[in-house]
Amino acid sequence: MNILNVEPKKIYFSAYENLSQLEKAVKLIEERRPIDFKITVMGTVFKICAEQNNGDLKNHYLLQEYWNILLRNHPKLGVFYNPELGSTFIVGTLASAFMNEINGKILGSLLVGPYAIIRGMGATEAQALELINALKAQKYLILFRGERNDLEKYKIILEDIEQ
Repeated sequence: MNILNVEPKKIYFSAYENLSQLEKAVKLIEERRPIDFKITVMGTVFKICAEQNNGDLKNHYLLQEYWNILLRNHPKLGVFYNPELGSTFIVGTLASAFMNEINGKILGSLLVGPYAIIRGMGATEAQALELINALKAQKYLILFRGERNDLEKYKIILEDIEQ
């Protein structure tokens, strides 16, 4: 392995208007993905509670149970309040990046925290802004981070969903 020729990881995401679209996408990914594929889901707590007609989903235990049922790998869940996005949940492999604390503050809760984290994960400026704007518009997001070949496999799966 030549360390000098290692390509940096990239980020890819897909946005969904409602929970039923998101659930369909997640189920299809879960059925088709190799075991080592890892996904992350983000959205606002308000939106998921409204669509589930369940204010109790604000209870982190119930929100965790919901995602444990939908995702087969019992993912890590984080919930943070961001002044620009509101109460936001993140579930999956990238949750720890958003939930890390510096000087007692959760990174995702900082005004530019989500943008900076996403940029740091390999997103272009345009991708990061598009992702933040999708969250502001109350959309659900599925995020993938990895090598170009892995991301191409995800894109193929998601293109099947959209057809």
